[in-house]
Amino acid sequence: MPFSDRFRLSTKDDSLQQTTDMLLNYSVFAWFGAVCPWPSFGYSDVIPVYRLISLGVLVLLFRRVPMVYAMSSRLGQIQGWQQILFTGYFGPIGVSAIFYLYVSLDFLRHDTIDGVVRGDAARLEEVLTVVVWFLVICSIVGHGLTLPLGKLGNKVLRMLSNPMKPGHDLEESHSPAPSPEREQGELGSHVDLESKE
Repeated sequence: MPFSDRFRLSTKDDSLQQTTDMLLNYSVFAWFGAVCPWPSFGYSDVIPVYRLISLGVLVLLFRRVPMVYAMSSRLGQIQGWQQILFTGYFGPIGVSAIFYLYVSLDFLRHDTIDGVVRGDAARLEEVLTVVVWFLVICSIVGHGLTLPLGKLGNKVLRMLSNPMKPGHDLEESHSPAPSPEREQGELGSHVDLESKE
């Protein structure tokens, strides 16, 4: 923890629940980064990296959207395709997936023949570890970048739809144009002040 007061100042007005939630989130993500088998993503004989990437993209896009679309007629709160896409996309894969991964690995390690783990169980351990961890990392990166990229896209679209004219400052383009009544009102107020003195 740094010796600066940055954390204390940034959480000064937060409630205890928000601060605790933030600290737990940071600690879980730090644990994810420390425990994640990073080298096995690129140098694994389990599954090539291009298949991992395509699997990650496909799972993020199509894991929940078809189910939400199929159930949207029964769910009165979800109306329109924008809400279906939004609800279907946002469902991060995270702590629960890692929990079930370790439960599965524990089960597979006890699947032995004469005290030795079966070959297919050992292979399944490798596949599960690489695929589940990669999907969790894809989910963290994909869902974590969605909001900043959405804001950037919105800002770019606004800039493209309202281009600035050459020679105008950014501040000038956002300030309202002075109207003749406004200028006259301001002059009139100066005149009134001078006449009272």
